[in-house]
This record gives sequence, structure tokens and C-alpha cells, in this order.
Amino acid sequence: MMNIEEIKSNYSKFTLDSLIERGLNYTKSATYANPNSWTISTYLEWAYAFADNTSNKTIANETDFNKICNAIFQLMDGHPLANFKKHNTKKIFHILAYQQFPFKNNLTLKDFSRQDYLFSFSEFNQAFKKQTNFSIHTFLKLLFKIWVWIDEKGFESLLPPKEQEHLFKELFSFIDLLSLKHSGGNQEIITHKKQLSFKTEEYYSFRPDFLVKYPFIEFNEKYFFIHKDIFVRTIHEYLFEYLLDLENENTRRYFDNRFEDYFAIGLSALSIQHKREKDLKNTFPNAEICDYIIDDYLFAECKAIQLKPLAQVNPTVSILKNNLELISKAYQQIISTANILSLNRESFGIIFTYQPFYFSDGTDIWDEFLKNHIETYIKEKNYKLIIPPQNLFFIDIRSWDKLVDALGNGKGNLKEILKTAVLNNKNTETRKFTFDMHLISDNNSKG
Repeated sequence: MMNIEEIKSNYSKFTLDSLIERGLNYTKSATYANPNSWTISTYLEWAYAFADNTSNKTIANETDFNKICNAIFQLMDGHPLANFKKHNTKKIFHILAYQQFPFKNNLTLKDFSRQDYLFSFSEFNQAFKKQTNFSIHTFLKLLFKIWVWIDEKGFESLLPPKEQEHLFKELFSFIDLLSLKHSGGNQEIITHKKQLSFKTEEYYSFRPDFLVKYPFIEFNEKYFFIHKDIFVRTIHEYLFEYLLDLENENTRRYFDNRFEDYFAIGLSALSIQHKREKDLKNTFPNAEICDYIIDDYLFAECKAIQLKPLAQVNPTVSILKNNLELISKAYQQIISTANILSLNRESFGIIFTYQPFYFSDGTDIWDEFLKNHIETYIKEKNYKLIIPPQNLFFIDIRSWDKLVDALGNGKGNLKEILKTAVLNNKNTETRKFTFDMHLISDNNSKG
């Protein structure tokens, strides 16, 4: 198995142009079976990072391409946490979930309408349009158009002849916005690495997200579509990542309010009784209250956050402690609210997130992180652990929509689905990485 230095050395033998051409030729093939989308994404990223077009370099052939891709794929076996004799197997599976699951997401019309609601508020729309020349609505419309066209006919049939480019300015301008310029690829990679700040280069293969921002490459005066799975990630993630990069407190506050309201839309559509934080604040002005109390047995806190890159690729105890403060705070608010209401029944908690956290439930981070925080908190407040970690779920926004749809279609009731999720997660064979996976089990379909 090659280590990272050997892989870099292998890249440096070949011209950048030939390496990129090999990768793009592969992605134009009829099947995407092997190498997979996260491997080809890493392959292209590293070509820009480690190769150039200086003289006396070799032209890469198909064998060279396959050799490098196989070496990248095998790097997962060299991750320090892949040693099952020293580390819990959950660790490496959690890392692999962040590496691979984002490339396996399906796409529905709901994914477009949801984002139109969440991001089309004036403050964000103005900032986005100022930098990109596209409104949020137009941006999503063009993403949808390309997605449908590629699905039916392929990307190349979407593009008019180059000489007609002036007749399709909006389309070409949009594709250009999402295109990595071949001549500037190296500098873009350097900037991206600075944002991630990994000290160990092997970790980059476990977070191949650079091309999510650039699902097209402009190469030899043509636009190349890289991979459908990458483009689907672009549709899911581009606007949220753009929002996080803005680092504007006012804009973020507006989004957080919309995000919290979105959770209520699902509850209202199902006619599920619920109260919001403001409904209890007048009665308990000094207490920590979570965002939603649902049917007096379910407590939800909305956090439009995501696990930071380093914690995704190397979730050691110390790194998790520096990345999960808001999760601990959310759990405290949930526990506080349940104690204030003096509940004496089985209760559940939801931390509602935008992107998946790939934690099955609170037990995934209980021993290493939550336990000390929460036990200290309930001792100080003289509270009971009414909602144990196995009853605390992380539900991302797409899982939430699927749950609302399942309930709306009569597939069980909310409390029974939560109980089934607890039972599923007790068994390693039925344990789920994301909450929507519980919805396709036989138990739920009979509910």
C-alpha cells in the first residue's frame, strides 16, 4: 500500500494536463462503478495539488490513472483509527460515513423548494446576488434545469455550440461560476487546504469536498461535467456553505429563524400539538428552554450547524470536545425543559440540524464527550436525566422531511417511530447512521 509521499511522487511523474484528461475521460464513461465518486474527486483534487506541466514529464495513461486511484482508495486502511485492536470500530465507520454518504444522496423536488424557502430572504439574497450575479431563485432554477437535463440526455447535449454562446449568456455564466479553471486549479486547492488546516495530508482523502464548489472543470476551452454524485452534493450543500462562509451575524440570525420555523411547518402540516420556546418563557423566564415541546413527550432544539472538518476526519476525544459545545448546550436545554415540566413518562429529544451528523443517537458521543458535561449539569441544577442519551436523536433537515412525509402517509405515528429507532440502535446490525434510515425498516412500515 502506498503512503501519501509515494502517491505524491507518483503524481509528480506525469503532466497535470494528462492526469486531468484521464480523470475527465473516465467520468464521461457510461458507468461510475469503480473508482467511486469520492475517490475520483480526491484524484482530481490531488492532481492540481501535486502535479504540474513542467518539461520532461510523462503523459499519464489508463494504467497510471488506475494505479493512483487504487492507492487513494487504500489510504482508508492506513487511518490511525482503523486499527480495531486499539480503537472502537464506531470511529472509523463514522469517518467513512462523512467520506462516502454525502455522495450517495438522492434528489427530489423537495430539495429545491426547501432551499428556496430557507435562503430566499432579502439579506442573504442580496449578498449572494452581489457576488454571483444570480438571485437564489434563479440559482436553484438553473441547478434544477441542469440536473434534469443531465439525467435525461447528458451534460454535453445541454451546452449549445461555442459560437452560439452569446445567445445563452445566463446558462454559460452559471456554468462558468461553478467551474474550476484548469489554469488556476493549484491556487484554489491551496486556498481550500488553508481553510481545512489538516496537519496530516492523508486526512484530505477522507474529506473530498473541494469539487462540490466546482462540479465543472474548464479545460482546453471546454466545460467538463465531473460526476453526477458531485453535482448532487453541489445542489444540497452550495448555499449552506456559502452562508457559513459569509460570517455575517445578522444574516445568520435571519437564517436560523427560518430554519427554526421550517421545523414547525412540518409539525403544523401533521396537526401535531406543539409549543415553542416563547410560549414557556413568560412562565419560566430564567430557565433554559428548548425550541419546541411536542405533545409533552418530545423536546427539540434547532441547530443549523455541522461538525467541523477536523472532527469529521479525526474524531478523537480532544477534537470532539472542541467541536461539540453547541450539541452539549442543546442537550442541556432539552433536559432542562423536561425537568421544568416535571414529566414522569418516557421522553425523547431531537437536535434538528441542517446537515447530517452521522451520530445514531446520543450514545455515540456519551462516554467520550457528553457524559461529563451532562452529569455535571444535572447535578448543579438538581435535575434528573429524564431523556437518556439513547433517546436523543440527531435529525438532519432531509431526514425530517422524510419523517414528515412518512407520518403524513399514515406510516406509523411519531412516538412509535422514535421507540422503534431506540430498539434499532441497541443492535449493532440494525443501528442507523441517519434517522431517515429508520423509516424504511419493516417495523415502521407496519406501524
